[in-house]
Amino acid sequence: DLELACRAMIEFVKRQGVEWDAVGGLTLGADQFSHGVALLAGKSWFVVRKQPKGRGTNKRIEGAEIGRGTRVLLVDDVVTTGGSIQEAYSEVILTGADVVGATTLVDRGATAAKFFADEGVPFREIADHIWRAYYIPGGKPEKASYRKLPIELSDDMRPLWELCIAANFVEVFLAREGHSNPVGINYLEKI
Repeated sequence: DLELACRAMIEFVKRQGVEWDAVGGLTLGADQFSHGVALLAGKSWFVVRKQPKGRGTNKRIEGAEIGRGTRVLLVDDVVTTGGSIQEAYSEVILTGADVVGATTLVDRGATAAKFFADEGVPFREIADHIWRAYYIPGGKPEKASYRKLPIELSDDMRPLWELCIAANFVEVFLAREGHSNPVGINYLEKI
C-alpha cells in the first residue's frame, strides 16, 4: 500500500529528528514516493529526470525549485546497485541543496547504506530490520514452526505498517518467479 510505505518513510525522518523542505528522487522508481510523502507531510516534491527532455524547461530536476538552503529527503523504491539514488544525490547537490536524509523500501546489496554513511546522510531501508528478524538462511527446517509475529495493540503502528509493506513485496516477488503454482495470501484464513 503506497500510503503505508510513504508513512513509514515519513516516520523514519521524524525519528531521526531531520527537518526537510522537499522530497524526490530519480524518476521512475521514486515518483510515487516523492508525491505520496510530499502530500502526506505537506512538503514540496520534485523528480530527477534521467536526462533533460530537450524541450520545455529542459532541466533534469522538475517540480519544486530546489537550491541553496533547501533541505532534501531522497526516496527510492528498490536499490540494487545504488546507481539511481546516487545519481539523484549528485544532481541535488549540484543545485546547492542539502540532502538531509534518504530512504528506500529495499536495499538489495547494502550499497546505499554505505554510500550515505560515507556522505554523512541518515539512511534507512524500511525492510532491513524485518529481514534481520525473520530471514532464515537455507530456509526453515521441515518440522519447525514459523516464528510467531508480535501482534500488539499500541500507539506505534510503524512495525505493523512495515510488515504489511514487506508482505506485499514478498507476494509480488513470488508471483514473478514464473512457476505455475497459485500465489496469494488468504487474509481471512489468517484472521
